[in-house]
Amino acid sequence: MTIEIQVDKPPDDAASLNLHLDQPQSSQSSQQEPGRWPVASTDWTSHALGSRLAGNQPSTPRSLAPAPTGSNKLPTQSSPGNSFIPINHTMANSSAIRVAPAKRQKANDSQSQLSETSGSIDWNARLPSGNEFTESLKAALTSLKPQIERLEQLLISINDEHRGLAAVRRSLYSSKDELAKDLEKAQECLIDVEESTATEEEIVRDLEGVYKKHPGDNKLRAFLDGRKKTVIEYQKVYIIVKSQLGKSSAELSKTESEIQSVNRRLDQLEAERAEVMKEKEGADKAMKSTMFMSQFMDGGWQASVDSFGQAFGDEAVQTAF
Repeated sequence: MTIEIQVDKPPDDAASLNLHLDQPQSSQSSQQEPGRWPVASTDWTSHALGSRLAGNQPSTPRSLAPAPTGSNKLPTQSSPGNSFIPINHTMANSSAIRVAPAKRQKANDSQSQLSETSGSIDWNARLPSGNEFTESLKAALTSLKPQIERLEQLLISINDEHRGLAAVRRSLYSSKDELAKDLEKAQECLIDVEESTATEEEIVRDLEGVYKKHPGDNKLRAFLDGRKKTVIEYQKVYIIVKSQLGKSSAELSKTESEIQSVNRRLDQLEAERAEVMKEKEGADKAMKSTMFMSQFMDGGWQASVDSFGQAFGDEAVQTAF
């Protein structure tokens, strides 16, 4: 059974109520003409409306008799089923039924919030733990360690090669000095041989002129032959000294070229070492900062901040962070 209520605007002295009772199709339908009723009180209307609004099946209402013509009053109070309460009171009850659950929900929420705020709550547990940042720090440390080891090995290799080449360069410079001295001596010796050879050749020419004047002088002839042999010996020495001078000069040039090559490689190694050291300094600084942050985050950042504040004061914490 469905109850439909239509409220018309009442006149100043009364309220108009249209009530229709619709029976199912299998039942006979009946329609009650609207009439004007006085304001009265009843329990049935409140019960029927309250049950309908609450979703319950209403009890079967008693039949409503039409009011006498020209009358605006309901039947007497002796019949409870034919009594009505004012429509304003009925609508107020139905509104109360609809609003009550929302009010109860608000009350429950307020009580829940009050219990949360008034109870003992661990506010530190509600703060961010920083676990994700801690994990990123661990990943950074894991990534930095092999990089630093690689740079250290590269630096060791560069230093080893630099030390070896530096030793080679020192040896080359020493050889260069010795070769330069030998070359200088060979040049001096060559000059002496040239001068001696020139002197002997001049003596031989003079003796040959004398021997031409005294062709039968055997002693003069023997002396002349001896001088000629000396000139030949000087010439041989000259050839040897000049050959040695050429070798010394070539060896000196080769040594100087090797020194230049070693110096170029040493310059390259020094540039590489400077670049690697700069990169390693950056990696070491990053490692130091990451380790500091990791140690700071050990146990949770809030605990570390609290310890920092206890050690240096709140102003230091505000200044630092």
